[in-house]
Amino acid sequence: MAKGLGVPVDKTLHETGRIEYKIVQQILIDEGSQHFEELERAFGRVVGFRQINEVSKKIFDTAVSDAVDRNVFIKNGDFLSISENQPDQPSAQLRSRANLPQISRNFDYVPPAEIELAIYQIVEDAFSIHIMDIPPVVVQRLGFEHITQAVTHRLIGIVIDMLLNGRLALRQEWITIPKYGTAQPDEDFYKQFLTYLK
Repeated sequence: MAKGLGVPVDKTLHETGRIEYKIVQQILIDEGSQHFEELERAFGRVVGFRQINEVSKKIFDTAVSDAVDRNVFIKNGDFLSISENQPDQPSAQLRSRANLPQISRNFDYVPPAEIELAIYQIVEDAFSIHIMDIPPVVVQRLGFEHITQAVTHRLIGIVIDMLLNGRLALRQEWITIPKYGTAQPDEDFYKQFLTYLK
């Protein structure tokens, strides 16, 4: 994490001015959008704290709050990312969680943009795919071994959102990318998935 800093860091970090913000920024550049809990743990590792405590949390919260106020970082629900107006703003990238510590292998920590990218790539690779076949492939591609009903519901809801905003399309009853399908989902299609809609 924060491999681009090239400087040593220790527990006197809060006395060194802006470096704490730079550490958070570099983690976001290296890893992309991050869940707050994951980002806080990564920050703690970089500055040398073996576990999150009041000191590291205060340093982290101050760095994040200041950058959000200055529109350098964007807070979206439980996730933090670099603002789109920053030159180092990274694009979403798929990352396998298969080799992460157990504490980090939580589907709730996967950024929405990364989930949407996984769904789009899966649909594109398949040419067309049934909507219910998408969730298990997404979970596998992101490095998880099992899928829960809650995750399935969440993923189906995201697929439907992507249909609504035009990122995906229908080809008869199959999900595809827009250049292969132009049919708009009708009321009967959505009725099948009412329980997945927010």
